[in-house]
Amino acid sequence: MGYGIHNPYSTSAGETVARVLIREPLYYFSAFENKHIPWLATDNEYNADYTKLTYKLRDGVTWSDGEVFNCDDVAYTYNTLSELGAKVRWGIDTQKFVKNVDCPDPLTAVFNFKRPAPKWHHFISYKFDIGIHIVPEHVYSGKDWTEFRDFDLDKGWPLSTGPWRVVEASPEQIIFDRADSSDWWASRQGYWKYPQVERFIMLPLVGGATQAAQSLVKNEIDTAGPGGLLSVPLHEEIQSQNSEIVTHNLREKPYGFLNWYTATIEINNSVAPFDDKNVRWAISLSLDRQKMIDVAFKGAGSISRVPWPAFAGLAPFTEAIEPLLAKYRTDAYDPAEAASRLKESGYAKNDDGMWEKGGETIQCEIIGYSSFAAQGPVIAELLRNEGIDATFSMPPDFGTRRATGDYTCATAGHGGSVGDDPFFTFRLYLSQFSEDGSGEVNVYRYANKDFDAVIEEMAGVPNTNQDELKRLTVKAMEIWLDELPDAQLHDFYQAPAINTCYWENWPSYANGRQGMSGTGHLTYNLALYELESTGGC
Repeated sequence: MGYGIHNPYSTSAGETVARVLIREPLYYFSAFENKHIPWLATDNEYNADYTKLTYKLRDGVTWSDGEVFNCDDVAYTYNTLSELGAKVRWGIDTQKFVKNVDCPDPLTAVFNFKRPAPKWHHFISYKFDIGIHIVPEHVYSGKDWTEFRDFDLDKGWPLSTGPWRVVEASPEQIIFDRADSSDWWASRQGYWKYPQVERFIMLPLVGGATQAAQSLVKNEIDTAGPGGLLSVPLHEEIQSQNSEIVTHNLREKPYGFLNWYTATIEINNSVAPFDDKNVRWAISLSLDRQKMIDVAFKGAGSISRVPWPAFAGLAPFTEAIEPLLAKYRTDAYDPAEAASRLKESGYAKNDDGMWEKGGETIQCEIIGYSSFAAQGPVIAELLRNEGIDATFSMPPDFGTRRATGDYTCATAGHGGSVGDDPFFTFRLYLSQFSEDGSGEVNVYRYANKDFDAVIEEMAGVPNTNQDELKRLTVKAMEIWLDELPDAQLHDFYQAPAINTCYWENWPSYANGRQGMSGTGHLTYNLALYELESTGGC
């Protein structure tokens, strides 16, 4: 749960509910509405060539210790990220684009860029699990960001500009209490609803999905995540036992909302034999995705063809590459073509029916985590049936192995683009993030200089120039599809189980707020603010 680390830039930090609740952004972004929501900033404006971005900050915002939030905090955060670079999360991106941040006055923050950066505003806005956290200068100044934990309840740390205060944090639970309405700028100014929730308790997943399911049925907990924790059969079982249990799609399949997290077989492109594109393509072509969905999800799923989600803002780019997708069939189950590619690379089937070269089989040792517990074993079996020597396991050090490149294959997925264009998805495959060891980004260890050049060009194209962005998308995908850094699996549905016994008005397709939830997502606060007490059931 990350109970003792509230510094979002610590090298030990991942994104957790704790950091999501206490850190507020300049802007939120709603992928389903395809719009930005002003928060700690009220307005923003680029100059003509996108080398300068000016934010007007909201007046009257304070940290939870009473210190005024202003441009000093924004400038300190981004200038420090630019200075530290690869030492901290988001440092590489900031260092690459941000020359400095100036403060003409306390409520004006001016980003000066090293190059045109028309996508910066969208990049730093909170959406799903990507966005840049602003930290209090008066606490972080002089600290080693790679080691500072930002946790001392006696000092009131971590500080927040929001309505939540950490009052207890241990391996057993993290407790957040609601501050007085007068202590939160949004309720004080009448900008946003003051939450009815008075206390939020975050518990570890002791006992896993089975224990969580039992607690939901007994009305002991209100929700259980992450989104893929509960299998489709388990969702159906607990819904049959308790009429109060729903998901973001209420009680309809696929029991959740479409996430930006497209699921793939991640392949380590830097190690043999997976540095051979024919091997990567053979893995893709050997997988019967529909059978995987039928077996693992009881048919409640959909196949993905591209490395970005099927959101409305990205649909024109998928349409632009349809001729390429007809040639490069990323969703095809075609053992004959897989065999042709492997034979071209010198493989032949051995007596056990496994593809082999030089006495070595294609050992695709797939590692995964709880959200892939249902489909992981099915994927491995389907690949073995076609001669790929695949296994599946969920090691406790999955995250570390994936980030450091200590793996061959993995079932996971990625964020990236959610609207306007695919740049933020393409960014995940840049050589820079492979060569400098930043596996948190380019976990595939994919490197192609021609691809890099196209994406570097795309970085400077504003979202208003859709025709040029489509042209560059086609150019990038001609390279990407030919080499296939990872194999597409299925659309990922964020489907935590929700118990409506005590709280209602959870985000759902019914109320149009389906994208505002997900316990590790940066928009989770917007879900909590809208909950309404039922008085019990």
